[in-house]
Amino acid sequence: MGVIVGYAGPIWRTSRRGWLLPIIMGVSIGFTFYDGIEAIIRQWYASEEYSHGYLIPLISGFIP
Repeated sequence: MGVIVGYAGPIWRTSRRGWLLPIIMGVSIGFTFYDGIEAIIRQWYASEEYSHGYLIPLISGFIP
């Protein structure tokens, strides 16, 4: 068995400092695209044609 290069271990063992950058990036992206995200969610809610839109971010998270 060889050593896996670049493997940092389980994500739940990441230090608090390791979570800081992803949290800051997520909040920054949320503030930047707030108006667009709000418009999309309103469209999903208002139109029966787009009611499946809530599932798209969840499904796309599993696509490699």
